[in-house]
Amino acid sequence: MIQKILKNHIFWIIIFIAALWQGKYLFNSGFYTFSDESHIANLHQMVQALKSGQFPPRWAPNFSYNFGHPFFIFYYLLPSYFGSFLNIFLGLSLIWSLKITFFISTLGSGLAMYFLSRQFFTKTVSTAVALIYLFTPYRAVDLYARGAVGELFGFLFMPLVFLSFILLIKNKDKKYFAFAVFSLFFLIISHQLTLIIFFPFLLFLSITYIYFYYPPQKAKFPFLRIFWAILLSFCLATYYLIPAIFEKKYMQGGTPFNPIDHFPFIKQLIIPYWGYGASVWGPTDQLSFNIGIANLIGVILIIPFAIFSRNIKYKSVIVSLLLCFSIAVFMMNIRSWPLWQIVPIASYIQFPWRFLILTTFTTPLLIGFLSLKKNFSWLPIVLAVVATISTANYFRPHKILNVDDNYFLNRFFINQNTQRDPSLISSEYQLNSEDYLPLTNWTIKRPTSLLSKIDVAPEVTVSNIKYLSEISLSFTAKSAAPTIIKISNYYYPGWQAKIDGQITPVFPVDDTGRIGINMSAGEHQVFLEFKNTPLRTIADAISLLTIVFFAIYLVYEKHS
Repeated sequence: MIQKILKNHIFWIIIFIAALWQGKYLFNSGFYTFSDESHIANLHQMVQALKSGQFPPRWAPNFSYNFGHPFFIFYYLLPSYFGSFLNIFLGLSLIWSLKITFFISTLGSGLAMYFLSRQFFTKTVSTAVALIYLFTPYRAVDLYARGAVGELFGFLFMPLVFLSFILLIKNKDKKYFAFAVFSLFFLIISHQLTLIIFFPFLLFLSITYIYFYYPPQKAKFPFLRIFWAILLSFCLATYYLIPAIFEKKYMQGGTPFNPIDHFPFIKQLIIPYWGYGASVWGPTDQLSFNIGIANLIGVILIIPFAIFSRNIKYKSVIVSLLLCFSIAVFMMNIRSWPLWQIVPIASYIQFPWRFLILTTFTTPLLIGFLSLKKNFSWLPIVLAVVATISTANYFRPHKILNVDDNYFLNRFFINQNTQRDPSLISSEYQLNSEDYLPLTNWTIKRPTSLLSKIDVAPEVTVSNIKYLSEISLSFTAKSAAPTIIKISNYYYPGWQAKIDGQITPVFPVDDTGRIGINMSAGEHQVFLEFKNTPLRTIADAISLLTIVFFAIYLVYEKHS
């Protein structure tokens, strides 16, 4: 039995062992230090948002001294969905939920690249390609230096999306259509920046493959299949995309990072280096931007192969991958700065070295194509060994801390803790920067202390306070004269107040931009809740109708 499993699945086992080796520090107690440790806070807020009854979650209730934030309208979602499932339904701690999320993304990306490679190569070569993909230096940067869970999920879904498009191009079977729709949908909600960088190249590679696989006169039909798959995947994601796009105007723009300060020097892309620090101006970055020794050797070897070899299968695909790689390298060079100034999303990407996402994706596939040259099938295997040996030492943390969830909760929240005791006020929170939380347009400055949730004038009495959830509360207020009730949540479209059952306008007050409610004299019942706006309701409806349409389509196809 064991021999049969080893024989049939040895290549998957190799990838699993490689991913397990890379992630071995994830299974230690405590957690290691990394740049984006706020992911623990994000995961906590996703859990709180789901428990408050939000579906889909949009309001993170405890950021900024419990003023909350429309965080999940703009932030990537799928990693937090996955981690929240582990926390809520399996009872895992926030730390273990995030660590398992890291590991699943690593293992999944290796398997995804293997299955993509099987469209072109043998099982042995595909395993080599998957290992190179796993052991490219930037993968270690994301896992152990940055802790960039969004990009890690991007590395999982990029090969799956390209694989699904290839299968859809080759075959109009409904299962491949569904695969294409959902894989792209998951990429969309996994990491916006990976999508922005990868999507134009995905289209280019798909078009190239269509013309490789079909004569021009028959290319129309696979084009249409790809078009409908893209359209439906974006329709599925409208619940996220439409609010993120159209509500951006409510948030203060800008970024603390100027792209011109973060172009890596050519030598940084070539010369191996490893560090755990920050990206800074000039060549003294403490992060590694190395493309990879094996990756660069593979590119150098594939160039003459692509140029001078005749009648080689997949030549157009090889040339397209080389072009994608070259554009990515150019976009990381400061000579591309005029283009960065023209493209409106450049400041959103922030770091030009993010295009390592694309070099990491293209170079293992290019190395795999070396095996198509007669008597060179061994080259990808050798380069996989080179990649593993040269990069293996990068897959380790800078420091491991023997900490629990409260270590992170105390840093990112004023009074959130595993004991659920709001009286336990964190002094560490005062030292934490919240640059990752852009302010609303109505906010001049963040709050600087924990305020009462309901703030009223001295002559106003408040009683019968009920916190119905993290996003709703009710209370009784009594005043001898008209007054303004201040609620310590950031004002944002979606907050709805009712006085004695009648909807009453809310508005921003004071420098913090918190919620104000006008109340007339007398005793009144006040209710406040964060709800959908018409725009969000429409976006949710489009996503829901797409799911219904898609289900009907699959049933119809099954019985037709």
